[in-house]
Amino acid sequence: MYSFATLVLAKFVELSPYSETVTFWSAAAPITFFALAISTYVIHGILRDTDNQMKKPHKLGAFTLPNWVIITFMVALIVAEIGGFGILFVGFLSTL
Repeated sequence: MYSFATLVLAKFVELSPYSETVTFWSAAAPITFFALAISTYVIHGILRDTDNQMKKPHKLGAFTLPNWVIITFMVALIVAEIGGFGILFVGFLSTL
C-alpha cells in the first residue's frame, strides 16, 4: 500500500502548481512517515516483541514506551500524511 500511495503522490507532484519547496515538503512528509512506519514493522519483527503495535503496554524489545510517545507519533503521522496529500490535491484541483 505504501508503494501505491507513493506512486499516487508522485503523480500529484508532477501536476502541482506550487513552488518546488512546497511541493517537495508536501511529498516528503508523507513519504518520511511511510518509511518510519515500515521501519517500526521491521524492528518489531526482528525483536519479536509484539503482534500489535497499538496494544498496551507499548513494547520495544525490553523497553516499555510511554503512551504519549505512541500518541504523538500517530498524530504527527496523520498530520503529515493527510496534510501533505491534501496540499498536493488542492493544488491539483486549482489547475482544473
